[in-house]
Amino acid sequence: MNVPQYDAIVIGSGAGGAAAAYRLVSGGMRVLLLEKGAHLPKDGSTLDVRRVVHDGEYFSREPWLDGHGNSITPEEHFNVGGKTKWYGAALLRFSAREFLPEAAYACLGWPISPDDLTPYYEQAERLLGVRPFDCEPDLAAILDRLQADSAWQTSPMPMGLSADIVNHPNEAAHFDGFASAKNLKGEAETSLLSQLQARTNFTLLPDAEVEALLGHPGSPAFPRSCLRQALCTRPACCPATSQRPGWVPYCRWPRSSVATSSCTS
Repeated sequence: MNVPQYDAIVIGSGAGGAAAAYRLVSGGMRVLLLEKGAHLPKDGSTLDVRRVVHDGEYFSREPWLDGHGNSITPEEHFNVGGKTKWYGAALLRFSAREFLPEAAYACLGWPISPDDLTPYYEQAERLLGVRPFDCEPDLAAILDRLQADSAWQTSPMPMGLSADIVNHPNEAAHFDGFASAKNLKGEAETSLLSQLQARTNFTLLPDAEVEALLGHPGSPAFPRSCLRQALCTRPACCPATSQRPGWVPYCRWPRSSVATSSCTS
């Protein structure tokens, strides 16, 4: 059996995971992206107030433990694209003054300047389709009254939304806290992962829950017995298959599409 080989395994397809996968794949690495959740439906149900807000249909029901060992169920989304599918699309840069020290609060300034971040901001804004939108008439009227007092200043908020969203009233009214059914929001799946789908060095595996990270035998955290996932050319937990230190995820797979074998040390 030919087992796929990867240079990097990324866990999670949200903002961080998708961005990491995008850069690694663009740099020529063979990348496997593991996502615990599935693709969201495109039937419009992710714009339905009752199903999304009142019923919480797309929230995970997975219980977590808090710092005291008590069970809690946080409002988490597990789906391809992560929480970027549900965010409010506001994408602002840090202002220049936010890089400066604040002596009154004993805060040092940043070791970098806004100019250092400019090329990264520009790339992110280009990928996410960031643009300003005119205010709705009612809000514009409120802002006009506020600006009569010189202490108030306003400016359009940069939004990661398609310009075409104004032609889709239901989408325009339900982008904050809802997932676009027509790919009109700048988010991880639409803006980043979709550009990688045709690349032969990229694999997205949804419905793959990572249960643990298995360390190299030289690691202090390496267990006496483990399951080896024959996935990555670099990290593995069996001495017979790898001499390099590293970590490899142990996952619940939706299907037996990847070979596994047990091993003990």
